[in-house]
Amino acid sequence: MLARIELYYDVTDRKRSAHACHTERTLLERVLEASPTGIAIFDTDGEIRRANQQFSKCLGLTGTDPETYVLGGLPLLDEDGDVIPYSERPAARALATGESVVNQHGQVEGCDGQTRWLSINAEPLDDDAGVIVTVDDITQLKEQAKRLERQHDDLEAELDAVFERIDDAFYALDDEFRFTYVNDRAETLLGHAESELLGRNIWQALSVPVDDPLRDRYETALATQTATSFERYSAPLDI
Repeated sequence: MLARIELYYDVTDRKRSAHACHTERTLLERVLEASPTGIAIFDTDGEIRRANQQFSKCLGLTGTDPETYVLGGLPLLDEDGDVIPYSERPAARALATGESVVNQHGQVEGCDGQTRWLSINAEPLDDDAGVIVTVDDITQLKEQAKRLERQHDDLEAELDAVFERIDDAFYALDDEFRFTYVNDRAETLLGHAESELLGRNIWQALSVPVDDPLRDRYETALATQTATSFERYSAPLDI
């Protein structure tokens, strides 16, 4: 006599769960690759587990296998061009302290020979599973900032040259009435060298009384942003 026992299991939920996991994984992969920010995941040994194409692009890894890159594989330089020690780099700090590191700037010479400025963030994973590193290429922003700084310096030099050619006494104040510029003629009339006045409030530097009408004229000109002119005799200067 033969007997057969058949067992049946409902695996619908398991199938649905597997399908949901696959769908979620696919979605995450698409988001990762669509991100304009470079993203990479490293284990605690510094070996890369996953990186998107933008991460490879930011580090100049195009044409090489990004899976071969390890943390610290490329020197990271500071503003002065000095190498930042590995222990002070974002990912190493995040792994060592368990705390996030945000917006650390550095420059790297990629495997493609190009030097790029990067803004780097590092976020440690739970249970010492590793660290997530994100990078943004800020090279254009850095170059633009340097151009603006050079333009500012050039403009200041040109203004200084113009001011020095002015025969009349001339000085400039900021919005708190502190000296920012004093030409030679003004030094003579005020009886103070520019080095003694820069950064000082005009009323204090020249001992102008609180009730002096001169204060009102200056404050009105600043508040209205309109030119004003007046004549007055200065007893201390005898002019």
